[in-house]
Amino acid sequence: MRKFSGKKKEKPSRPAAPRCPQSAVTGPPECACAEDNTAYFGNNHLVGHENMMPSARDCQRSCARTEECAYWTWGKGRPEGPCYLKTKRENVRANLTSYVSGSKGCEEALPGEGVVEAGKGG
Repeated sequence: MRKFSGKKKEKPSRPAAPRCPQSAVTGPPECACAEDNTAYFGNNHLVGHENMMPSARDCQRSCARTEECAYWTWGKGRPEGPCYLKTKRENVRANLTSYVSGSKGCEEALPGEGVVEAGKGG
């Protein structure tokens, strides 16, 4: 008969599953906070034609300044595109080349940022 030693046998620990920051809209390993060629439909706090912005970054900043906004979708346009401020990330549609969408707290480089076209100084 085995005697009880009073000590629990420890289970081998498993490595923790990779986690993304709260601002991420995609899962590991990318953990991106913005999605190029993607739009979020519905859940508008402010519709795009009422909030025209010159870039995805300006749209993200508009969301960051708006308490009710959690996500945004920017219609790629020049000199400006519509910036939709969203309360939820739902009805996600990929492969829409005229949109980029992301989260309120997105601090990483957004699609199109830091790119200088050949022959056009920066």
